[in-house]
Amino acid sequence: MFIGITSSKQPVSLVLIPLTAVLLWLPGFFLEAQPNLQVNMPLYGSIEPWLIGNPFVARILGVIIVILTGFSINYVVNEHQIAPKKSWLPALLYVTMASSSPGLLWLHPALPATFLVVWSLHLVLSTYRDETVKGIIFHAGVLAGLAALIYFPAILFILFLLVALIILRPFNGREWAILFSGAVLPFIYSGFYFFMMDNWRGITRSYVIDPVMNKNWFLKLGSADYAVFGVLVIIFLGALYRYVVGTGTSAMKTKKSITVLSWMGIFSALTVLPSQHFHSSSFLFLLAPLTIFATNYFISMRKPVSREFVYILLIGAVISGYLIRGN
Repeated sequence: MFIGITSSKQPVSLVLIPLTAVLLWLPGFFLEAQPNLQVNMPLYGSIEPWLIGNPFVARILGVIIVILTGFSINYVVNEHQIAPKKSWLPALLYVTMASSSPGLLWLHPALPATFLVVWSLHLVLSTYRDETVKGIIFHAGVLAGLAALIYFPAILFILFLLVALIILRPFNGREWAILFSGAVLPFIYSGFYFFMMDNWRGITRSYVIDPVMNKNWFLKLGSADYAVFGVLVIIFLGALYRYVVGTGTSAMKTKKSITVLSWMGIFSALTVLPSQHFHSSSFLFLLAPLTIFATNYFISMRKPVSREFVYILLIGAVISGYLIRGN
């Protein structure tokens, strides 16, 4: 039912998708402890104490950002014709996966960072075969820089944007310089501010050096998370198979877009390395490219009942996880 509705571009999906996100986030409002936060940066660290003191508001903001990011990914998929047909399916898959674990039900800094990275992806994909792209490239860099100021591991997406330009466009050193100029601009402004406040060394040590040096490399998953991870692995393997067998028949623009998304997946996986706490929220960046590839996987299924079964399997794993947690 859910997959069928969102796959057919029905307007009711505009209600169904936010409702799904809210229902999945409801258990989070009854959790007493906040999840361990990852490496954050000044744009997030400045409000972190307030969020900890107002957990209800933090979760409200979290679910809103998840919904907005889901629809943003949906827009990117439809605008750049990455999926075989237009639908609301990417938004549904993202809000479901981004709300599938108790450790994700919080305004984690990776959530707003993901939102910015998705829009930077949209901008860089828009440069394909376009001659007037300098402003677009600059703004893509600015978004990536802002994401890194919220969540330090997002700094890797600056390199991802460079790789995307290499794939999408012929070499142009000026465009590369524009990209890096946009990316460092937020750091220049924030660095100047902290320098004037005579707090540069303390900020650098608190937000970068200490978290990376004290990284915990052991994956912390509760028993409630393993079922969800198992279903996500099944979806990933199905999406990988679809990618292998489907790229040969794609249009050239789609081939390049899929290649860019593949590199986005690689850089998303690499963001786990500089994160401080190794648990479910470490993989938030991976959900954006996984959502896009999973959309193609679901649409490629010939039998509608198969799509519904896999999605219900994911929802069932989420529900069983909360039941296990409650016992």
